[in-house]
Amino acid sequence: MKRNFLTDVRDFDETRQSLQSILTATIPNVWESYEVTWNASVGSTSVGSGGSLTGYFIRNEFMCLVSIKLILGTSFSFGTGAAFSTFSLPKALKVGVDVVGPVRAAAAVDNYSGNATITAGGSVIIPFFSGGAMTKDVPATWIATNTLQMSVWYPV
Repeated sequence: MKRNFLTDVRDFDETRQSLQSILTATIPNVWESYEVTWNASVGSTSVGSGGSLTGYFIRNEFMCLVSIKLILGTSFSFGTGAAFSTFSLPKALKVGVDVVGPVRAAAAVDNYSGNATITAGGSVIIPFFSGGAMTKDVPATWIATNTLQMSVWYPV
């Protein structure tokens, strides 16, 4: 196949300009709150009395940064048995890639770090620690006032 140098240069320049617009797109300095849904793989979840679940996000036309904070109150519930937790996103991940960000937990009497994972095409974040996905006993046995915080950049 014969190639045309001028067409190749023009195509390259258009691609470069498209990539540059993606990389330089500004993120507005306005955080929006959203209602986070906390689900368990089995049973129902509850932040308990005095607990809270907050979510904020900021985005441009290409990327979204989500930040979620869970504070457990008294009589909280992680679901039934060894149920793992998921947390809703404000906007679904629109590309076929997995995305990982940091997660931090102050559980029981210690601090734990792990990965917050969004699977390809997913609409939820799953927090993982060295013991596996977050449950009532992972990363430790949770008690009232314990917290979970996670933030993830992902393409939309």
